Amino acid sequence: MGYQVVRANLEQDREAVEHFWYVHHKYELQFKYQHFYLDNPAGKARLWLLKKDTSPVILGMIALFPRKVSVNAKTYNAGVIGDIFVDPHHRALGPALMLLKSITRYVDRKKVDFVYTFPNQNADIVTRRVGFSCLGDVDRFVKVIDYQPYLRKTGFPSGVSRSLALVFKYVNNFFSFLQSPGNGDDVICKRVMQVDSDFDELWEKVKNDFSIIGDRSSEYLQWRMLVKSGVIFAVYTRKNNRLLGYAACTIDERFLTIRDLVLPPQSGGMIQLFMTITRHAYKVAAQGINIHLLINDQVEDILKRHGYHKRKHNRKVYFYGGNFEETDRFLLENYKNWFLISGDSDSMGTSAFTAE
Repeated sequence: MGYQVVRANLEQDREAVEHFWYVHHKYELQFKYQHFYLDNPAGKARLWLLKKDTSPVILGMIALFPRKVSVNAKTYNAGVIGDIFVDPHHRALGPALMLLKSITRYVDRKKVDFVYTFPNQNADIVTRRVGFSCLGDVDRFVKVIDYQPYLRKTGFPSGVSRSLALVFKYVNNFFSFLQSPGNGDDVICKRVMQVDSDFDELWEKVKNDFSIIGDRSSEYLQWRMLVKSGVIFAVYTRKNNRLLGYAACTIDERFLTIRDLVLPPQSGGMIQLFMTITRHAYKVAAQGINIHLLINDQVEDILKRHGYHKRKHNRKVYFYGGNFEETDRFLLENYKNWFLISGDSDSMGTSAFTAE
């Protein structure tokens, strides 16, 4: 009979899925399973399992996480593909194709409008083979906070690297001071503990500024960004306390990762936001600040002006949508129309976007 892919029952198969994941990854899936698979405000995940013959043993899996996406201000039911894994003893082209085809058939049957995914480099060929279009590279930008680990890699003795790291730190602080908009600026940046209706008002504006962008409503942000080590820094006008933009961050391993970013429209607000992020990175003793996003020239220019440096990318974004007219497909397959950042993936941390 050979391999077969079956739709999982999220409740009945949970224990077996979590065990399969732990055996091969050596870390628990329990929190993500509850949070992503079951508690997603856009709906429960869809999960397919790879098995062989009539055996109940799980040999592979692939998940589809529902996501509301705005396309020209119209809301579509999309999905993010994640947790793709095949038992190393069964890694061949056939099983991987079978898992991915379960997703494309699901889209073709109009169960969901379109899907996107951030596969690792080993899965690029398989992803293309089942009909996915490559949107583009995921660029990584880094702002170094602690230079000592980098200096040690170059061969400097620990004492010298520690002294040089302090020099670089003070130089960075000096340039940050020169950037400061001053006390008379008309904006303020602060940490928010609860995502309120101000974010819904901002979302209504933001989804008209981008051709294609995933849900950034208050319900979504509260669920997605304020979990575990997640924090949100928001920029408001001093005069009427109007929300202008925000950044959602997590501390992952040694790096502070910006997982979502809506930039304020004026330079003073951007400066306040990036300075606040940098101060938080020092507070949590981060080695640096990470941000991963689909190629975006405008955001890239802004990041470079605030001390972020582009590093080699290690991911691509792929898209599949079988139910669109040619004009809509052209819109969706052009990376310039999308805004995608690491928070738009299924990853809880930097596991999908490995830091150096």
